[in-house]
Amino acid sequence: IGKYLEAYRDFVATFLRVPEDSVRTNIFRPHAKGSLVIPIGLHFNMDDPKELTIELPPGEGATGSAFSLRKPIIATRETPEFPYGVPRPQRAKVSDRLQWILSLPIFAADGKVIGVLNADGVDVRKTKKELRPIVPAVRPWATLIGSLLDLSREN
Repeated sequence: IGKYLEAYRDFVATFLRVPEDSVRTNIFRPHAKGSLVIPIGLHFNMDDPKELTIELPPGEGATGSAFSLRKPIIATRETPEFPYGVPRPQRAKVSDRLQWILSLPIFAADGKVIGVLNADGVDVRKTKKELRPIVPAVRPWATLIGSLLDLSREN
């Protein structure tokens, strides 16, 4: 799935006209404890070990909200609640460089939400208005990755 996360990063960067190295991608999946985590290897262009240990309860943060609400969530530095309701102490793990997050629920074939596909931006600010047009363009990526995750779940 790593090569798909890299291709997704490239797509998002091109669409938004930002440098590729300013976009990071990851997948959060439900953990046995009920929180959402980034499994090993399900991230691209993320190098801060603290961020890779973030655990989000469903319904909290952009990622947890996308998971629970079953719809895309955009969060940016322009919103007063940024990083969009991430609970403490998890908030301390979020990079100070983070400027925006686009979280898309990932659906299995049976309609169950099995994860969240994230693209986020560091160093380059974007507003919600600038990010909204990308949502229809990236939905197929969540569908593709959902089918890959669904297949791996069956095996």
